[in-house]
Amino acid sequence: MNSPTQSAAAALRTRLAEVDEKMAALHSQFEELAEVRRDVVDALASFVYPVLTLPSEITAEIFKHCVGPVGLGMGAGNAPLVLSSVCKDWRRIALDLASIWSDIWLASSSAPNMPSILKSWLPRTGTHPIDVTGLDTRHESINELVPYCEQWRSISCWLELPITGSLNDIRGRIPQLRSLDISYGGGPVESFANSIPLTMFSDAPNLRELSMTDQLPPSSPDMLHLFDLPWEGLTHLSSRVQGLDKVLQLLTRTPNLQSLSISPSSMHPAIVLPPPITLPRLRMLEICHKGAMVCDAIVAPSLKSLQITTPSEELGVPRLLARCESSLRSLSISGIDPPNWRFVLSVLRAAPMIEEAGLSMSSPLQQWRKLFSLIRSEKNFLPKLRVLSLTALAAVEIWNVSTFAEMTEMILERWSSDLDATSPSPGENPSGVQATHKLEAFRLVYSHLPDFSTKMLPNTPVTEWCVETLGILVKDGCKIKIQGLDLTPELSVEEQPSYTLDERYKGRILGGVNRTI
Repeated sequence: MNSPTQSAAAALRTRLAEVDEKMAALHSQFEELAEVRRDVVDALASFVYPVLTLPSEITAEIFKHCVGPVGLGMGAGNAPLVLSSVCKDWRRIALDLASIWSDIWLASSSAPNMPSILKSWLPRTGTHPIDVTGLDTRHESINELVPYCEQWRSISCWLELPITGSLNDIRGRIPQLRSLDISYGGGPVESFANSIPLTMFSDAPNLRELSMTDQLPPSSPDMLHLFDLPWEGLTHLSSRVQGLDKVLQLLTRTPNLQSLSISPSSMHPAIVLPPPITLPRLRMLEICHKGAMVCDAIVAPSLKSLQITTPSEELGVPRLLARCESSLRSLSISGIDPPNWRFVLSVLRAAPMIEEAGLSMSSPLQQWRKLFSLIRSEKNFLPKLRVLSLTALAAVEIWNVSTFAEMTEMILERWSSDLDATSPSPGENPSGVQATHKLEAFRLVYSHLPDFSTKMLPNTPVTEWCVETLGILVKDGCKIKIQGLDLTPELSVEEQPSYTLDERYKGRILGGVNRTI
């Protein structure tokens, strides 16, 4: 008879044999799976992904077009990091492509880890020009960027006055800087008592574009005179400084401007308005309501494009245009409300030579009809107009049958009229100019939905005539885009209209259709 010890040992040996058997089976299964895995890996390796067959140069160009400004301090989702983590080939291309690392937006300049992020990021820019947005000179991030100042191409920064710190070290070391966006402010008024000239940007031989924003307290002294910049080399200026006196300071220093934008948050008039400042090379002017007083302070004989936001009666725009010697070719006015509609018409009348006009307005139906009627019936109202672009707040503002018909008549008249007009001779009043240009393009969109639909209009012969006429105008070559209205349907031979555009025009508008609404 076996002892208990012998029985226990036998059971354990049996259990051990079972475990060994299972391990052997699993080991065999593992080897089988490993073989299957090798086959799958080999099969995958045989695939050729088309994107990976592109030459590295083509892939690099695609990367350049896909990657925009890189927001540092926003996690690991930055495009350069994502691209470099896809595969070893893309990683090599991304790390060798300095341009995708060189457009930097400091999403949080004050973040404690921003200096360390910049320290690892900036070497990847190589020798490529660097664009930086969101730089705050109060934070330590500036210390990492200053050593790369010779690569700066554009800088957008906040300057805390009075300036202290390493930014002063860049003077004479920014040869590539072309664009500078400065917002400046400061603390208590007494902190400006010992302010010294700001010369860090004075030696920037290629600086052409400047944007200045004044955020000083209203009680602060004028600090604009402290900025030492290569003023005469500037060709583009965006001014958001407060007060006409400060704006005029900028304009007297920048005689070679080609583009000027004035949009202050507040604008008080100058104590004494000096003689108008002549800007002989200015071609584009953009002003908002509060920057409008500058119109009486400048002469722009070469002005080609004018953009006005939120116009008002006190704007000196008509007087400015009278001094432009009929040079203006493009006019855009946005934010038009009913109270300033008469002023808008006066501006349009003062610009007889414009070829492109854009209007964004919230106006009653009668004012829309008035505009269409003036363009249609008065040959001296915008006689050179080639392109008219309109933006309404909503389709309901414009779409009744009468307004729809007036618009159609206007486009038809300006497209079809064949007048032997000539430009005014020197010394003649430009208001004597006759229409010489076709209205080649008309565009109407809405800033609020719903889109226009002919279902919004009563089903009348006038409505049908308008839609058909607009369609044949498009077929004749006039570029008409009305949001929500399809003017290019495919017509069968049986559906082709029996009339011609010439017959419609010679029928003198609406072809005898009764337009009583």
